[in-house]
Amino acid sequence: VGALSLAGLWLAVGMNVVGLRVGKRLQNLGGHGTWLPALIFVVLAAWSLVAHGSATPVTLRGLLPAKFDLPSINLFATMTFAVAGLELAPTLGDEIHDPAATLRRGIVISGVGIVLLYVLGTAAMLVALPAETVSITNGMPQATAALVQRLGVSWLAPVAALVAILLALGNLGGVGAWLAGSARLPFVAGLDGALPSAFGRIHPRWHTPHLALLVQGALATVFVVASLVGSTVKNAYLVLTQTTLILFFIPYLYLFAAYLRLRRARPPATGLIGLVGLAAVGFSIFLGFVPPGDEARPWMYEAKVVGGVIGFMGLGVLLARRGVRERTASSAATF
Repeated sequence: VGALSLAGLWLAVGMNVVGLRVGKRLQNLGGHGTWLPALIFVVLAAWSLVAHGSATPVTLRGLLPAKFDLPSINLFATMTFAVAGLELAPTLGDEIHDPAATLRRGIVISGVGIVLLYVLGTAAMLVALPAETVSITNGMPQATAALVQRLGVSWLAPVAALVAILLALGNLGGVGAWLAGSARLPFVAGLDGALPSAFGRIHPRWHTPHLALLVQGALATVFVVASLVGSTVKNAYLVLTQTTLILFFIPYLYLFAAYLRLRRARPPATGLIGLVGLAAVGFSIFLGFVPPGDEARPWMYEAKVVGGVIGFMGLGVLLARRGVRERTASSAATF
């Protein structure tokens, strides 16, 4: 698992180093690898529902969590994280045709599509398998195989493998998209002095922030390897997800707070959006530190998550101080 993860990571890094014209092919392939398996899965679930009914009895009581303790509801943080990230697209604004119109249209289409995928996918999962048997790391391929077996149609046998391959491509495309967008941040930080000036250089042939991409790949490699030490695949996945979402959501606290503070006109809708967003993000950060209920060594889980968060936040503080010193020295030299 680790070797495949690292191979996919560095494939995405390499394609983005060559340039967005090459890297976007991986991202576009990843987009198809997201909606196509979801469509196949939902269609199979609808067919199975009509022919054989649902594997999970649907009741009003069953729609609520069996328990409301923190380990049981910490999936809320992952759900919130799943619909975040639209702010990444504007970082590529200089490379998008008519970015203002394109981004507005893309946000609306993506928002509706993402919600539909998750709602329909969850419903299809409950049709395919009893809730307690769903794998957190292999859910859709597992459920697709169960649907194919229940339908008993021989020509559908390869579908589960096809869905798994498409999902892998979808995740690979997601990695490529995040690398391409996130690389612009260390690139600008290199220009601004917060990082060494080498980060602000572009490749002489491909005109990409190659050093930023390579360093991101190296850091991600360390993070993947560290998460796998002493862990099962499930626990490594959870550690990576929770650490990432905590770090990812900290800037969102500033975003929603600034939205409340800086809006000149403050109708009730503005306050509601800002407060709900702030509460959801804050609660998600808190839940990110809660180990899952079946974690055999919660102290190890906590150590990895807390260590990862503190380490990366400390690195951010050091880089910010470096940037301040560079700008101060530059201003002093000017005078």
